Amino acid sequence: MRSSITTILSVFVIATGAAGAERSLLTKTSSVKGYGKRDRVFFGSDQTVAPSQLHEVYGARVDAGFQYDSSRSRYSNEKLRTSTPTAAVRGYWSGDALALGLGGSFSNSTLNSDAISDTNETAKSRKFLPTAALSLTENITVGASSDVNWLSIKQTNNDLTDQNYQSFLRRDSIGVSYHTPKLEVGVAYVTAANASMTAEESVPVQTGFGLYSNTEAGVRDVYLPAHTTAFARGNITDYVSLQGTISQVQYDANKEGAKTALFEDYRRDDRLAGQVQGVYWMKDLATRVALTGSYQGATFAPYGTLDNGLGYRDVNLYGAAVDGAIELQDRTYLGLSVGLLRGERNQDTDAGRAVAREERAKIATTFNMSI
Repeated sequence: MRSSITTILSVFVIATGAAGAERSLLTKTSSVKGYGKRDRVFFGSDQTVAPSQLHEVYGARVDAGFQYDSSRSRYSNEKLRTSTPTAAVRGYWSGDALALGLGGSFSNSTLNSDAISDTNETAKSRKFLPTAALSLTENITVGASSDVNWLSIKQTNNDLTDQNYQSFLRRDSIGVSYHTPKLEVGVAYVTAANASMTAEESVPVQTGFGLYSNTEAGVRDVYLPAHTTAFARGNITDYVSLQGTISQVQYDANKEGAKTALFEDYRRDDRLAGQVQGVYWMKDLATRVALTGSYQGATFAPYGTLDNGLGYRDVNLYGAAVDGAIELQDRTYLGLSVGLLRGERNQDTDAGRAVAREERAKIATTFNMSI
């Protein structure tokens, strides 16, 4: 899976050659790509779930976005507060068959704890975000993307020596969509990621959050499990559409960095995620507002620009989001998204009773312009 984009690009050339001379691989030959498509591939939007959705892009396009996430977590003997601003920019080019994209993002996440160790940390995440998709036919598209993350963490513990960690995480996604003007169904797979970080100067303090394991002082192990997502959308009328997703997490308690004390006993609610969304389109069939209800099991680690790979949580989250986009001119959009998730856990484990509560909020803006 690490070479997923390279593999798909090889298939692209063969498949496009077999498709006939009426389509160009990298250039535009008409005003629409196959048939007219509505733009859904937006930064911060819950309408974007798989790289194969790049079939909606035609010609040149640039995206820029900003998102702010905050969370409050409560455990039996600790409270945590996190805040994460993220800025991202992406550029796309799509011909009749092949769509290519390059992007990058930067986030600066801060965490404060009121535990005995009085832990505070800052995590900087720098990402490189390549993506590609091929429309094999007018109705079938395959796509792949990578999320390449350089992560640095600085942690302080009650005025003790600062601990600095450096890490590299990479996750890949590969997906396929069958789409018509009225519906789309598909599946996407996201790979796992592991990292083990040793502090430059170790002090006798053990700290671990969320999907981090807490094995020894000065060591931070992180494990982001793989997951598979099936998705579908359909137009009920010209102005109302529905979308749904369901994800199954392949959490492996034998992996380095897995949080075995809490998640080794199989619980279906810890390993599922999904969303149901309704979208109302205005008369221009471009301006829209969407309402999304979502659920994220505790082992579900989201993929993409908006997640820094830290996974600070023990609880299963549920909540809702509203996002909308206004078409300023032809295929140029200004968007806004807000959301809230919350969850609780009160569970007996082999390591004792796990008690946790969390609330998460986000606000995101985006600007998308076709050139």
